[in-house]
Amino acid sequence: MLEFNPTDSGSGEELMKEASTAITSINGIYRSMWTAGWSTSGNTHQCFGVAAYNLAQDVMGDDLIMQSQGNGWFWYDHVYNVKNQYMSSAFRSYDVWYANYKWIANANNVIAAKETMGGSAADVSYVVGQAYAIRALSYLSLATWFARAPYNPMTDKYRWSDPGVPVYTDPTSISTEGKPRENLEVVYKQIDSDIDSAIVRLAKGEASTLNKG
Repeated sequence: MLEFNPTDSGSGEELMKEASTAITSINGIYRSMWTAGWSTSGNTHQCFGVAAYNLAQDVMGDDLIMQSQGNGWFWYDHVYNVKNQYMSSAFRSYDVWYANYKWIANANNVIAAKETMGGSAADVSYVVGQAYAIRALSYLSLATWFARAPYNPMTDKYRWSDPGVPVYTDPTSISTEGKPRENLEVVYKQIDSDIDSAIVRLAKGEASTLNKG
């Protein structure tokens, strides 16, 4: 399992001093997205990062039909027989939850350093813009998995007051007190805000040399 430097460690603080070193944290997040084993025990062979999450979401859609269980891959996602695992540290639910909040935590570390990070304006924007994009993607993934869709087609109404997921935007550590679930409106406003911030910063970061060579 890839280890990240926490912000309360000397190495973590040093990493965020310059855009040229902070980019390694961003690259570490990307690398971990393709790492298996976020869940702790059963069915880890089906928990192989974002590719597994995308496949699971595909088979849970109304437009895909699996006629038989076959060898079992993604079958329980397809038939929605996974909710009894939501409080377990095994299988998909814990895998999705743990991985996305790990990525959010590390993106928050980068975002928190945006005002003090050294380097050219383009380099800083290039690094911080990716952190915002990662955080937006992670919260969208969590909201998709652990909350209802904001729009209810049966009633043609939105349900923004429905419970979503906890939202963290500041650096956290092992001692950080857990937060309750925010409603869907708060979660999706955070996602929209992060996407907007990512667009602005990544446009400014096009001149960065950190993605060269």
